[in-house]
Amino acid sequence: MIITLHPWLTQLYKNIVLQYQKGKPHHAILINTHRGIGVLNLVNAITCWLLCTEKKNIYFCGSCHGCQLMLSNNHPDYYQITLKKNKKTFGIELIRDTIHKISYTSQQGGEKVINISDIAYITPQGICALLKNLEEPPKNTWFLLINYNTTIVPNTLSSRCISYFLPPPIEYIGLNWLKKYNNTYNKNHEISLLTALRISEGSPIIAKKILYGKLWSERTYFFIQLNKAVNEKNFFHLLSIFKKKKINIIFYINWICFFLLDIIKWKYNLYSSIINLDQKQLIQYYSNNYSIQSINNTTSSWIQCRFQLINVIGINYELLLTKELLKWELE
Repeated sequence: MIITLHPWLTQLYKNIVLQYQKGKPHHAILINTHRGIGVLNLVNAITCWLLCTEKKNIYFCGSCHGCQLMLSNNHPDYYQITLKKNKKTFGIELIRDTIHKISYTSQQGGEKVINISDIAYITPQGICALLKNLEEPPKNTWFLLINYNTTIVPNTLSSRCISYFLPPPIEYIGLNWLKKYNNTYNKNHEISLLTALRISEGSPIIAKKILYGKLWSERTYFFIQLNKAVNEKNFFHLLSIFKKKKINIIFYINWICFFLLDIIKWKYNLYSSIINLDQKQLIQYYSNNYSIQSINNTTSSWIQCRFQLINVIGINYELLLTKELLKWELE
């Protein structure tokens, strides 16, 4: 296990650890956050501090037996509840089994920590089993729960926890973090970094994966083809790209939606909030040649298309996209 406490995680880490130092800890912490910000790194750092036997103020030492066990993913008093292979939920059996294990004395004679990596996957029965133990927790046991922004937390659960919100970092912090991974500091490169950050909804970690993986070159090629489609008013030829890239289809739909939303912003002179900063020329051209009603219709239609692709099981994605592209041409 490698624990990297990114700059945007340090303040929340300090806030939580200081509560323990002051003797005012809560046995259950619920962290509400977005994907791609590094919340697991935060949870692992807090866990290391709790299980460290040679703490250095608010930091874990990294060298004691407890720290070494954590860093080697082998601490017997740390329990992480994650989805099992081919499973879609955390059932009551998994919750009960974990609680049963921690009901005994700590194997290392200190604290015990349970981390639930995403509470969205807990079944209602599993929630009930968890609630009983949050109400009367075993001695020296701490619960660290993660909730991503797609989940509405039941009041019965949130009322038994102390909640924290971990938002994406301020944009310049994310941008400076991304700059560390490349020594190219020209204006065009910075525009690419900022664009990647914005299409990642503020997540520097996801932006880094996009920039330095295959997706960035795929996006570059896609916008070359989109530029051609806009100029020739022939959107249907984009279907061939979708067929080849079925695995990344939601990324492509996201790029289209962000692009259309940028055009609406351009119409209303909201230039500073443009997402696709590297496509301003295309955005301006589209804005000048299509009415706001047409843009609104197309945007709404693609958002609905995205919803169906994500939520309708077994949908014929090729037929849906064919219909969507033909509709786009007629606007």
